[in-house]
Amino acid sequence: LGFKETSYLYAISSAGLVHSFAHACSRGILDRCTCDISKRLRNKEAWKWGSCGDNIRYGLKFTRKFLRRAKRSGKDLRAKIDQHNTNIGIEVVRQNVNRTCKCYGVSGSCTTRTCWRQLAPFSKISAILKEKYEKAVRVNSFSEQRLNSIGDNLRVKHNELLYIEKSPNFCRRTRYSSGISGRVCMKGENCKVMCCGRGYNVESIDVQKHCSCNVISCCHVRCKICNTKHEVHTCK
Repeated sequence: LGFKETSYLYAISSAGLVHSFAHACSRGILDRCTCDISKRLRNKEAWKWGSCGDNIRYGLKFTRKFLRRAKRSGKDLRAKIDQHNTNIGIEVVRQNVNRTCKCYGVSGSCTTRTCWRQLAPFSKISAILKEKYEKAVRVNSFSEQRLNSIGDNLRVKHNELLYIEKSPNFCRRTRYSSGISGRVCMKGENCKVMCCGRGYNVESIDVQKHCSCNVISCCHVRCKICNTKHEVHTCK
C-alpha cells in the first residue's frame, strides 16, 4: 500500500536499523563489529579520537545489505518510492552525527581532547522524520531526474518522503484498518490522539501480582499474591 503512513514506516524502519546496529557495535553486543575508531579528521587541534564511538559505517553497511535482500523486485513506481523513502531514513541518521569531546589538562586547561562520533538520540531522528511525514508529497510519475507531484507539477526534492495513494480514514473500520473502537490507549494526550477525539472508556479490572516477597534461607524467595485494581482505557 502506497499511503503517506507507509512512507514514514519505510523511513523510520531503515533509520532504526542503522541507529540500532551502530549502537550495538559500540557496546560490544555484536561479534562482527567494534566501536568506531576513525582517525580521518585532521589533528589541527590538540585532540585525538578516543573513547568508543558509534560505528556508523557498519550500521550503514549492514542496513543497506539487509534491505537490498528484502527490497521489492521490479522497477514499478511503488518499488522506486519505497526505496526512496528507505534512503531518506538512512540519510537522516547519517546527517545527524555529532562529535563529542572530553578535555584533559592541568588546572582545567584543555591541552588534549579525546573525541568520538556519536549518533543523535533516536527521538531526534524520529522527530525529523515525523516532520517530513507531515510534508510528504503525493506523486504519480517517477524518473531518475524528476518526480511530478499531483496537481501542480512541482519538482520534488530528494529529501522529501513520497507516497502514491490517499490515506483512508484509519479511525473507521475499513479493509485497510480495524478502526479504533476498543483499542487500548494511555490516559491523557495519547488517548486523545489515538481515539480520534471520540473519547474513551475507563474500566477498573482486578490484577494479581506478587507482593511482600522475602528471601527464605539461601536461595529461595517467597511471595504473597496481592489483588490490585488497574484502570484500562479503551477508545469508544
